[in-house]
Amino acid sequence: MIERRFCVAWVLSVAALIGCGQSGPAVHPVSGIVTVGGKPVQNVQVTFMPTEPSRPVASGNVDADGRYVLTSGATNRSGAVAGAYKVVLSQLDGASQQELDARYTSGTGGPPPVPKAAFPDEYKSAETSPKQVDVAAGSNTINIEIP
Repeated sequence: MIERRFCVAWVLSVAALIGCGQSGPAVHPVSGIVTVGGKPVQNVQVTFMPTEPSRPVASGNVDADGRYVLTSGATNRSGAVAGAYKVVLSQLDGASQQELDARYTSGTGGPPPVPKAAFPDEYKSAETSPKQVDVAAGSNTINIEIP
């Protein structure tokens, strides 16, 4: 009888652990290219700010070819929750992690000035961004084209 209880308890424990994967709403892969005036930008972070506050924010850094891939929420799950988003852009420093580490350990001071943005200022805030996109269930390729 004790062995049977132990087996039942063990099976329930394993089932509970298997069910403890990523929690929260389903996310869907989102990637694309960011262009300004038809040319890919780099050293930019693209952020999808949800129009409904119950959904997590999704963001990703744009590489040298203008490509980005989104991750969501504090756990950095790959993708974004389905729904509408305002697109917000932030200009990054452009320094590699190695350069940033060297600045920190050399004592040369705080962060360097952020270079002038490669995009119009209106894209720096969800309140002023004219760009809205929709993430659908399934895989999404969302190219962000700024004139």
